[in-house]
Amino acid sequence: MKKIILITAFFLTSIGLANAQRLKVNSTVQAKRGKYKIDMLADGKMIVSNTNSVYGHHVPKVKNTDFQIETATPQGLYKAFKEVFKDERLKELTTEPNIAIEIFVSTKGKVEYINFIVKTNTLITAEELEGLEDAIKRNVSYKIKSDQSTDFEAFPLVKNVLFSNVLKGPRI
Repeated sequence: MKKIILITAFFLTSIGLANAQRLKVNSTVQAKRGKYKIDMLADGKMIVSNTNSVYGHHVPKVKNTDFQIETATPQGLYKAFKEVFKDERLKELTTEPNIAIEIFVSTKGKVEYINFIVKTNTLITAEELEGLEDAIKRNVSYKIKSDQSTDFEAFPLVKNVLFSNVLKGPRI
């Protein structure tokens, strides 16, 4: 009888921990070091933002749009995904259409803040998004070219990534 109670308690605890990681609309989820706010977008997807983000879901104003921005680290996004997701996990995630990553780039080309756009019943956990955010900040940077001064706090870029493309190789 004691074994049955212990086994039942173990499974209930496991289920509770697994659901605590699930991303749910209109909620805040705790990851290892930070919290993520989840809201619904008009198209039925969720936007997931680190609560420490200055911008959250609001795009900063860009006054001077006469500049070019290009990646300084062509393999950086691929490297970030491979740091966080093992191939087995990437295969599981290929059932999802994609993950959209809204990257806010500073005038120096550094990734400052990140929002993630995922489907409402995503398999991705808050801890995986936290790891991916950290890996992108470490591995991805941009070059900004302009004849004028670039007048913005952070410029938003959106990258759509297919998990199947990450599995195929470094061109994502």
